[in-house]
Amino acid sequence: MGRKLALVISAAAVPVLLLTTVGVGAAGAMPVFPGSVTCNAGSGIWSGSITFSPPLLNVGVAPSEVMTVVAKLGNTASPCLTSSTPPAGSKVTGLIKGKAKFVMPGANSCATVFSGTANIPVAAKFVMKWLSPPGAPTQWKVPVAFSFVGAVTYASLTVTGGHVTGSFAPYGNPIAVLSAPSWPGSSWAVAVGCGSTGGLHSLPLSGSSGAW
Repeated sequence: MGRKLALVISAAAVPVLLLTTVGVGAAGAMPVFPGSVTCNAGSGIWSGSITFSPPLLNVGVAPSEVMTVVAKLGNTASPCLTSSTPPAGSKVTGLIKGKAKFVMPGANSCATVFSGTANIPVAAKFVMKWLSPPGAPTQWKVPVAFSFVGAVTYASLTVTGGHVTGSFAPYGNPIAVLSAPSWPGSSWAVAVGCGSTGGLHSLPLSGSSGAW
């Protein structure tokens, strides 16, 4: 009897040990980075785009608009910089992806988007995935409301508000200034796109900056 009882106990203990080992390994592979991170054209250059659905027009009359951001954050030659040292160093690269939806009269009007005043989306969320070194994602989301302000010069679209969880949390004033050298001016990307028949579908983000 004593021998059989010992075997049952040993068999029951094996899955517990396996589960514990797997859990520790998974947690160790995705550390939550401390401090804050900054990605900009000087260090942590953005490579990607913001798209507009429906396209922006000078006389846009759509009742809603969805803006989608997809970009790489930094590369080996120009990594993002952190304020404190994560396990593998103070330089990181990653991806940002997210959407914001606006519901308002003339939501796809260039004059509305680039009015110099705040537009508040009805829904918005962005996720930063840290690839090198691997780290827990940073989620930038409500319940704190987001604000999008497009410069009247067409030079930028500034995103503020929301709150940060995951890596680099808490961060009191998360911000992304979306931009590229080709955006501003009467003969450049925004003005030409908005004035075209098909409208402005997307813009590059090579001059953008973000801090979380």
